[in-house]
Amino acid sequence: MMKAFMGISIRNPSYSKKENILKAIELAREFDEFLIFVVDYPYRLSLQAFSDIPEKIAEKTALKEGKDLRRFLVNISNHLEKVKISSWKELEEENYKRGLAEIEDLEKKDSEFSQLIEEEFTGTVVSKVGNNKHKKELCKHFIMEEIAMFVSLAYRGYSLRISKYSQSKSIDYFLKRKSLSLNYIKI
Repeated sequence: MMKAFMGISIRNPSYSKKENILKAIELAREFDEFLIFVVDYPYRLSLQAFSDIPEKIAEKTALKEGKDLRRFLVNISNHLEKVKISSWKELEEENYKRGLAEIEDLEKKDSEFSQLIEEEFTGTVVSKVGNNKHKKELCKHFIMEEIAMFVSLAYRGYSLRISKYSQSKSIDYFLKRKSLSLNYIKI
């Protein structure tokens, strides 16, 4: 069974356009299942880092916006039986939790891995967090949560990631340590 996935970022204008989502669905048409999940829960970390929103309010805001985005995704894909729509929390399971703990530990012990995570920061992230250590750690944790989710999905048989972002060296680094891999299509 061939399975593909795509995480959808909240507040990313590219993902709020129906035609971009449908383009990704078209790419995954040959697969038996295409999972689209809303990256809502990790977004709380971005809100804290970029907007100085307190933790509880950031979480509540991210989950509410995620629910709205999920509804949009369900509406444009409900006629497609191979497409599954999910929130982040619905996908969290034991492999995710175990993987996240391993990733957090490795990030502290392996300077190469830690550097790869920091290199994932876009120019926007760098300009907004600067040298603020706390904000930088929030951004790093966002990426670590993302790595844990992708590893968890690889364990569940998902073999292809579709994204508007470039292939992640930090994700590949950790997957390789687990003898796993993901194919990748950039849209």
